Amino acid sequence: MEEESDPWADVVLSKQRFWRAIRWTPVVMIAAFCFSRLPLAAIGIVVIWGFWLAIRNADVEDHRCPRCGNELFRRGMYHNQFASRCLNCGQEIGAPVKRMVPHPSVSRS
Repeated sequence: MEEESDPWADVVLSKQRFWRAIRWTPVVMIAAFCFSRLPLAAIGIVVIWGFWLAIRNADVEDHRCPRCGNELFRRGMYHNQFASRCLNCGQEIGAPVKRMVPHPSVSRS
């Protein structure tokens, strides 16, 4: 029997990448201030950082709950990527998963 990998590994990695992008905020602002005499360079630095942050944000929100199969950080129009549990079924992130739906790799015979 093959051991199943951690279903939360991708979520944790995505959140770590998002917070890494957030931690770059002071560096980006200082760089933009240093380039303030070159407005296009300053704007370019901030815009590139903004796109990077948007991509990291989208990566976090793109995950599905391994328990219920719904989007982990979305429930209808409500989004909360800082939630510590699934917004649909309440499964805590990082806790052992007791599946509600069959795993996609399991064949139905």
